[in-house]
Amino acid sequence: MENITKKEKGLRILKWTIRGIGLLFVLPSIIMAISEGLPPFPEQLSLQVIYVSLFVIWLGVFIGFWKEIVGGIMIIVAIAAVFISESNFNLGSSFLIYVLVAVGYIGVWYERRKINRFKDENH
Repeated sequence: MENITKKEKGLRILKWTIRGIGLLFVLPSIIMAISEGLPPFPEQLSLQVIYVSLFVIWLGVFIGFWKEIVGGIMIIVAIAAVFISESNFNLGSSFLIYVLVAVGYIGVWYERRKINRFKDENH
């Protein structure tokens, strides 16, 4: 049986919590988009950036299941693109949750990397 430290166990719990939070926000919006149909792609550039950014955020949440660092960076870049394109954009609670998911993914990746490096040095 695998010897798991408290830190590794906590990291696994954090990883699945972050994944769950991301899915709780992504899945309903994807289901709604599929069931009601996507609205026509807007002509206004800032709205186009928001549409594409939302799609990148969705992808980032799913990619973060396998590659936490890639998913976290995708989410942060997409949110930054919205801020750059829309100077008076009101950061809603769902965007704050996505920031939390991105930071969580990056934090899990960083901590797992430290654990693996420590194991490699001690073997």
